[in-house]
Order: sequence, then structure tokens, then C-alpha cells
Amino acid sequence: GHEAGDLLLMMATKRIKEQARATDILCRLGGDEFVMVMEGASPQDGHRLVRDIIAAFSTPFEIQQQRIYCTASIGVSVYPDDSTDPQTLVVYADLAMYRAKQNGRNDFEFYTSNLNFIAHQWLDMENGIRHALKENQFFLVYQPQMGIEKGKLTGVEVLLRWRHPERGLIPPLEFVKIAEQSSLINQIGDWVMDETCKQMRTWLDKGYKLPRVSVNVSPRHLRSDSLVKMLSSVTAKYGISPKMMCIEITEHALLEEGDTVKKNMRLIKDMGFIISLDDFGMGHSSLLYLKRWAVDEVKIDRTFVDGLVNSPEDRVIVKAIVALADALGLSLIGEGVENQLQADILSQSGCKNVQGYFYSPPIEIKEMEGWLKK
Repeated sequence: GHEAGDLLLMMATKRIKEQARATDILCRLGGDEFVMVMEGASPQDGHRLVRDIIAAFSTPFEIQQQRIYCTASIGVSVYPDDSTDPQTLVVYADLAMYRAKQNGRNDFEFYTSNLNFIAHQWLDMENGIRHALKENQFFLVYQPQMGIEKGKLTGVEVLLRWRHPERGLIPPLEFVKIAEQSSLINQIGDWVMDETCKQMRTWLDKGYKLPRVSVNVSPRHLRSDSLVKMLSSVTAKYGISPKMMCIEITEHALLEEGDTVKKNMRLIKDMGFIISLDDFGMGHSSLLYLKRWAVDEVKIDRTFVDGLVNSPEDRVIVKAIVALADALGLSLIGEGVENQLQADILSQSGCKNVQGYFYSPPIEIKEMEGWLKK
């Protein structure tokens, strides 16, 4: 609530002030953004100060009998090296701060001239995403999920692609991260869900028997108040039962255990959607999440699958994940399977479902219909 937020701001301010010199000027711009001016200081002094501030935040805050962990991301610009204009110095420090956030937060960055170029690239991509949504440049592809033993289609994962009129296909890695930093990822998520349900309705009307369809939900979308309402309205609009669909989330999405995330996870489950935990084993609290969020399925991350042939350690990890899934009654999918050896080892380890280029790359609608006809 607001009271706890205000307490956190005051305690954070106190920690920052304790590291600053008496001559430094500290102000709060708004929200959780602060600006500090260090007069008569060298870049080395600034370097030392920001390291001290970040270290000061390593200890949790005690608020209302609870421990709150909070990190600081800091950007630094230097007068007169970077600029002699005060407003420009603030802009440059801001650009450096966002670079620190992009690099994983809890860190600092000094402004460099190439950050201006990166900022323009970022802005161009953001505008491009808005235009792509408006001009229907996005489209969906579908990757089959297979049962190893009988070689039958057990599911389909929906994936997003962007066909730019000038640049051609733009890989998701190039634009998803930028969309995730703004509310654009929510608009994209809404579009993906609507398009998926519309396509499912088309296939059902053609008489195809559909396997379970999986859709990825971003961490930011999972924190959105509008997510559950969107899921409910879109499935109702096309007459799709939530039981036919799987919502895929990553462990990263669950790191921020806010009230909205807890509520959304509970409501998604109550509506009847299957919940899958993607990138399993790559986070810090996998077992805790399985217990807390009533997950139905886990996906063995491709990092472990890649190492199955040559790494005894990865084979042991996969066997442990399979044993855990069996004990908890969870479904399991090995992703990123690229050859027969990996498929054989997964099968011998007890993993019954797989997906990857060995079986099929992500394919467009007509090719997917060929699978469904079989």
C-alpha cells in the first residue's frame, strides 16, 4: 500500500544520504527516481559513491514486520566531459541508468556517446512495434509438441513473428525485450491471444481435433490488472474453453510476488487454464514456485537438453527434474530437441513429451493444418 511505499522511500533516501557528502545535492524527481549533484568531485569520486549506494541497498529494509529487498540502478554523467548543459546532463544520466536496468539492475553505468545511438535505436524500434501492431505486420507460427513413444501430436506452442516490409523477418529477441520495457508488451499479448483463439475457432469449425494450445504471457502482462479480463473476454468471444489452452510463464515472471501477480495466477487457474512453467531449473526458487503456484506442467530448459549428449551432469539434472515431476503429478516437456540422441536420452529418463527442430520448426498456418489433418 501507499503507507509502506512512503516508508520505503524515506528509508531509501536515508541510506542514500548516509553515503553522500555534506556538499552533495539530492532531490527526488518523482516516483522512485532521484537525482544527485556532486560538485567539485572527480569521476573517481562518483564511481566510489555509486558503489557505496548500491552496497547500502544490499541489506533488506524492515517495514511493518516484513523484510523488503530493494535494489538501485544508477546512471552517471560528468560535467564538462559529457555536456555543459544541465538538462542534457540529466538526460545523459537517465540514458545511463536505463542501460544499467537493461543489464540486469542493481548496477551502475557511466554515460558514453554510443548510448545516444542506442537510445535512438531503442526509440525507432518502439515506434516500429507500434506501427507493426497498427499495420498487422505481426503473425503467429506454431511449433508442434510430440509424445515420444507414439510420435503423436500432444500440443502446439504459439510463437510471435514480425515481418517488416523493409527489413524482412525481425527475430523476437530484437523486439520483445524493448516491448517488455513498456506497455507495448501488453498490447502484443492481447493481440496474440485474440489471434490464437480466432485461429483455434477456425480450425474447430473445419472439424479438426485440436491438441492443447500454449500461449506465452510476459512478466509485465502477468502484473497487469487487465490480463484476466482479457483472457475471459477473448475465450468467450470465440467460444474457446480455457481447458484447451495452456498459459506459459517463466520463473522470472514470478520473482515479483505482488498482489496483482498472486491474484492473476489464482484467477487464471480458477478459469480452467493449464499453467506451464517455462525455462524450468534456470531460476532461483523452482521448487518453491511449483508448490506455491499450483503449476500443472514444467518445461525442461533447452540449456539442459543441449548438454544431454556430452554432459553427465545435465543428464543427472534432467533425471532429477523427471523424478520431481512424477512425484508431484506434473506434466513435463523437453524443449529444444535437435537430434535423435537427445530424444532417446529424454525418453530413457522418463520425459514423455518433447518439442524442437528435430520434430518441426515453428510453422505457419497451412503447414500446421497439414499436421492437424493427420
